[in-house]
Amino acid sequence: MFNYPTLRLNDTGDDVKILQQILRILNLYPASITGSFDSTTKNAVENFQRANGLIATGIVNRETWEALISATTDKTRQIDNYPTITLNEEGEDVKVLQQMLKTTLYYDGKIDGIYDEQMQNVVKTFQVNNDIIATGIVDDYTWDTLLEAYSTLIDCNLTPGPDNDTDIYDIKISK
Repeated sequence: MFNYPTLRLNDTGDDVKILQQILRILNLYPASITGSFDSTTKNAVENFQRANGLIATGIVNRETWEALISATTDKTRQIDNYPTITLNEEGEDVKVLQQMLKTTLYYDGKIDGIYDEQMQNVVKTFQVNNDIIATGIVDDYTWDTLLEAYSTLIDCNLTPGPDNDTDIYDIKISK
């Protein structure tokens, strides 16, 4: 279960990175994921709070976390019936894929909506690590497994390791 840490301006750390990633999925945070709760993060939190009927304090408390997690879960479920994604495709579905792979620590590139060879290799790594035939094609089974991995991170509050930590590729989902 997620521990709902209270976060505010000038806080730093992995919990702030998780917050920034969630805000990015919700298209509220356009900046880099830094792990530093700065004014851009605070503004994004306030905008989210206002849009969701919460008091806009800019402080992330349990109520705000619950609303963020709910909104993120809803957004990831809105994927257009699991679109199949293949090499050289572009668009919003690819951005969702990139953000989810970033949240699950498989991808550290730019969220640009382009499914190029780098993204294909990231997907193949994810597939291999989750006992899926590594085609690089994002099909229904790959989406299901990725959504489960993503939900596990949000629900269990898994703390990501430092950047470039090769252990991040050990995330494995049982089916």
